[in-house]
Amino acid sequence: MVPPGVLAHGIGVRGDLPIPVWMFAYVAGAALVISFLLLGSFWPKPKLEGRFTPRPLPDAAQPVARGLAVLLRLFGMAMFAVVLVASLTGDLGAYTTIAPVAVYVGFWVGLLFLSAVFGDVWRFLSPWETLALAGAAVRRRFFGHVPAHRLWRPDPVRSGWLGVVAVLCFAALELVHPNPPETRLLGIAIAVYSGTMLAGASLWGREWLRHSEGFGVIFRHIGAMGILCGDGRGRLAVRPPIVGLARLRMTLPHTFVLLLMPGTTSFDGISRTEWWGGLLGPRIGWETVGLGAFGLLQFAADFVVLYIAAMAVGAALSRTPLRQMLTDFAPSIVPIAFAYHVGHYFSLVIFEGQNFLALLSRPFGGTADLFGTAHFGVNYLLISTGAIALVQAITTVVGHLAGVVLAHDKAVARFSPRVALRSQYGLLVMMLAFTVTGIFLLLNA
Repeated sequence: MVPPGVLAHGIGVRGDLPIPVWMFAYVAGAALVISFLLLGSFWPKPKLEGRFTPRPLPDAAQPVARGLAVLLRLFGMAMFAVVLVASLTGDLGAYTTIAPVAVYVGFWVGLLFLSAVFGDVWRFLSPWETLALAGAAVRRRFFGHVPAHRLWRPDPVRSGWLGVVAVLCFAALELVHPNPPETRLLGIAIAVYSGTMLAGASLWGREWLRHSEGFGVIFRHIGAMGILCGDGRGRLAVRPPIVGLARLRMTLPHTFVLLLMPGTTSFDGISRTEWWGGLLGPRIGWETVGLGAFGLLQFAADFVVLYIAAMAVGAALSRTPLRQMLTDFAPSIVPIAFAYHVGHYFSLVIFEGQNFLALLSRPFGGTADLFGTAHFGVNYLLISTGAIALVQAITTVVGHLAGVVLAHDKAVARFSPRVALRSQYGLLVMMLAFTVTGIFLLLNA
């Protein structure tokens, strides 16, 4: 049995750090400022952008890579079918089927970790992309070349706003709904979202998915930190970690999708504090939804507004159009968004990953034991709360330091050294605010 609330929250408390939280926050802030000054003094030219070309794996490894891609597509389709059926027809108990853990832990957390290490694995696991690919092949086979829909061809940038709405709705289901693991509602949400994605892909192709499928946008951009990628000619290649972010080109909707990650996880953190409990008062169940929805939207908007304000300062000091600043420096958000995610959900993967193994043997509930793992329990002593708190704190700081480095490298590639430093003043203030907020919400909750 999974303890109530575990699926939406991490584990670890402020007393687990070896130093007081306020002191760690000061040290983290000082590290950001010192790094900013050192970069301004000793990093006058870009060292990341355009400096690292992915190296293709040996020719002998390419067939293996293509075979692995096929296996990933088959696995993604199988898991999608199991989760959908389990959520729509499985046992009604909130924690008796594999669906909630597969979605909230395996998909939303574990897959993000894999993407950051190995690259955009969701490109092959996505059931919607696989079905769109299969549909396109069938149309070519029986109908030849089919032109794009002539009545309306969506603009890639505008269609990207659908991803913002989708991720925000998912966050509301996870963090505002009084019973997020409720299987039937989860199944309906998956079915509706899948129908929308497949309808769009059937009309406008897989490229529409790459702009409008919000989770794919997140996984693709987080995957830019990974070590595996394509070389542009269909071959699997390797690159150093993180450097793929320097090659990213992001649209405004994709920027906002990434900003939703720290915004929504921050709301999750504040919703576990005594202060939030005092706001809720005697409200329980559905009575909390209104205040919860307001809080979620407020935190999401706060991070967006703070980023726009930081970029507005940079735009004024560098005499650059604001929209260009918003998209040019958006890749610096990616490691920050990932840091928030790791810090907040690290313990969830460690502990509920164990529960996932048990649920694999009984995906639809009942007493089945398909792989002999149904009896597996969760060992909460696998890692100490002190280690969890330390990972949370260090990840938050490292993510923001990476953001400072990426933003500076981008700035010196765009402007003269003097203007580059000025263009980052607002961003530095934003990252200081993000860092301190993240540490206090993670470790004081």
